[in-house]
Amino acid sequence: MTSSTPLTSSLGEANAEPCPLTCAETLPVNVDGLALTLDKTTVKPTKKPSTPANISNVLRLFRLHQQGLLEEGWIKAHLSSAEHVQLWALLWDQHPQLAEWAEHKIRYDFDPRAKVLTIRISTRVHERFLASVDKRILSELDGIANSLPATLASAVQEIGWDRSSRFTTGTDKDRAILEQVCNEPDSQYGHDKARFPSVIIEVSYSQKRKDLPHLADTYILKSGGSVSVVVGLDVGYKAGKEATLSVWRPKFWTDEAGELHLAVETTISNQLYRDKDGAGTPGQLDLKLKDFAPASLLNGLPTDIQNRPITITHKYLTEHLTKAEELYDMVQGDKGCVGEHYGKKMIVHERPSSPHEEFNSDDDAEIRERQRKRARRRSEDDEDYTE
Repeated sequence: MTSSTPLTSSLGEANAEPCPLTCAETLPVNVDGLALTLDKTTVKPTKKPSTPANISNVLRLFRLHQQGLLEEGWIKAHLSSAEHVQLWALLWDQHPQLAEWAEHKIRYDFDPRAKVLTIRISTRVHERFLASVDKRILSELDGIANSLPATLASAVQEIGWDRSSRFTTGTDKDRAILEQVCNEPDSQYGHDKARFPSVIIEVSYSQKRKDLPHLADTYILKSGGSVSVVVGLDVGYKAGKEATLSVWRPKFWTDEAGELHLAVETTISNQLYRDKDGAGTPGQLDLKLKDFAPASLLNGLPTDIQNRPITITHKYLTEHLTKAEELYDMVQGDKGCVGEHYGKKMIVHERPSSPHEEFNSDDDAEIRERQRKRARRRSEDDEDYTE
């Protein structure tokens, strides 16, 4: 029986370590009664390409969000435009359940210039306070509509309100949507026939506060000034009672050469509506009906109606922010009224499995097919598009 020579490194050194990509073994085999020794060279399996670190980090954050383990706040992660595109391709290809969750449950902003993806997780104070502000604005709009004859009221009745709808300058048929700025404002108002919202409201807390001017720039500049007002309502620091509001509006002017310019003007900057003692300050937030829709959609209304005020007093803001904080403290302190049987010893009958556990391969296949259809539609509209 012959013996094989031990494999040396590619440099031929007798005592060198074996090449990391190959190894040799002597395998005794018997073919038709003949004893042979064969060299078997095996190649180390090729590893799957590793996921870039930035994408892995965002995937981790998305999974934590799905599991309810992300803390409330304003969570930032580095991500370039190319990585944003790759992230969604990877989600739909390898993690369709997480992709569905991210698409419908996760509120996030993406800024390709800064290369930052920001996940928004609202606090209960944030949500309750914002609901009271929206309630006030909607009540004011309804009051104006109800005061007008039917022929004029329709223009006001077509002003709608959305919570957390995505703001983007791209289109669903355009691959570039993943490479452009996209945001999910806290609240927005716009006419049913308008391309962009006209009024955007953002409620801020410590992590988000410094980003509000940049968000205002994005909304106003990217919409070509179609967004007429951005309102920032700060809910204050945990350690203090002070709370402020800021307002940004578009500013247009024409230079000597006849060129039209657009910039963002801060018309109110960090104005206190609640002082350090928790009391409301004198004053109010002043908006007008014409702020809520493009001029071309309100042309049928007399000027005095277009200038009808929509106001929210500092006192109102203070009262409802305080109520939201009290509710949060009550829940966190495990206080408040409960159902009559809460806390009693009882046999609880749970469902055998959760909807998440029942998500099977058929659902998986359906999601993948849905994504393939989306890709085909994009390809039909853009020959250069590749998934």
